Amino acid sequence: MSSLNNKTIAFVVARLSSSRLPAKQLRFIGHKTILDWIVDELKKSTEIDEIVITTASENANEPLRKYAKSHDISCFWYEGDVNQLTTRLRKAGEHHKAEICVMISADCPVISSEMLDFMIKELKNNPESEVIRVNPDKAGNHPLTEGIIISRLQAWQRADDLANRPELKEHQFPVIFLNPELFTFKEVALPEEYYLRKHRFSVDTFADLIFMNTLYDELKTKGNEFNLLNIAKLLKEKPYLTDINSHVKQRALIENEKKVLFITDISEKNRFDELKNNINLAHRIIEKISWPVNFLFYNQKTSNIAEREGFKCFFMDNSDRLADLISKYDILIIDTSKNKLPHNLNVIYKGKIILIFSEQNEKPAVVADMVFMQKELFYDEKENKFANILEKLAKICN
Repeated sequence: MSSLNNKTIAFVVARLSSSRLPAKQLRFIGHKTILDWIVDELKKSTEIDEIVITTASENANEPLRKYAKSHDISCFWYEGDVNQLTTRLRKAGEHHKAEICVMISADCPVISSEMLDFMIKELKNNPESEVIRVNPDKAGNHPLTEGIIISRLQAWQRADDLANRPELKEHQFPVIFLNPELFTFKEVALPEEYYLRKHRFSVDTFADLIFMNTLYDELKTKGNEFNLLNIAKLLKEKPYLTDINSHVKQRALIENEKKVLFITDISEKNRFDELKNNINLAHRIIEKISWPVNFLFYNQKTSNIAEREGFKCFFMDNSDRLADLISKYDILIIDTSKNKLPHNLNVIYKGKIILIFSEQNEKPAVVADMVFMQKELFYDEKENKFANILEKLAKICN
């Protein structure tokens, strides 16, 4: 373990209110949750003195406090602005009197305690340095350090002070890497097995979760443990596995995010293929445009189907409460019969309205910004039919 003047703490950044894949940290890869994989690996470290789940004061995050208690680790409950991540981490570091801070993003389930210990030692052995930086290797392969920042507390404090715009507060210390001249870096080269061609390993969407579970199943079939090095070896042998989530858009520092509510009265026994089409469209909106999508169903069993695919769903047996719900969204995508919609929808809702029709001669119940047919949603990856719909959607709504 570290000496007193090198107190090293791993801060696991987590919120369960994620818009694209709610409560993703508690979803399973194989037999363990994402958070389990991270915490269990951190406990193997010989250089980390304490593990702290670092979250924000929201009711949705209460399970994180319970998780920390049951796993004998700490939880920092930040009472400030939930969107100011840099300040949350800074306050956590100050509260726990950390000198070396190891930031771990709780949506990156595959980390290596050995790799972390190697980088932490490099920082400890170079007291004049503030931040560890690992560059791509000579072949252009990227280090498997996604979701990890190792630095001294003073770097977090300065980066938080310099973050003078919302987008610089909301992300994981972008100021440090946008203004490298203001920080002292220790350049580190990792062992070659920790490099791979660039690919996303964070779990932000359902496609990412499928990717991780596919890797788990592949490794289990071979009798291999689900860990970072085995995953790297597997992807070198079977690089095509990255196709599962290679289409997912990585969020930019500044996003023009639109919140989408998909309203449908399709039941599990009625037009089931169309339900799958709607779910596929919702997945593509999340993955390719990076807009969060929730569903509103009039059928509880149908709602369960969408929930199993990672969506937050609302169940409504009448339209009386619809006005309050839709006011929270920028876009409505509607595939439902006329009698399920309030007659004054265009009056009470000022966002964009997209209608999906099943029949060619259907008459719209409301004035819509975009109309398309269900048959346009029958998904064929080769024909890439969704590309045109997504392009039109983005153009209309931006």
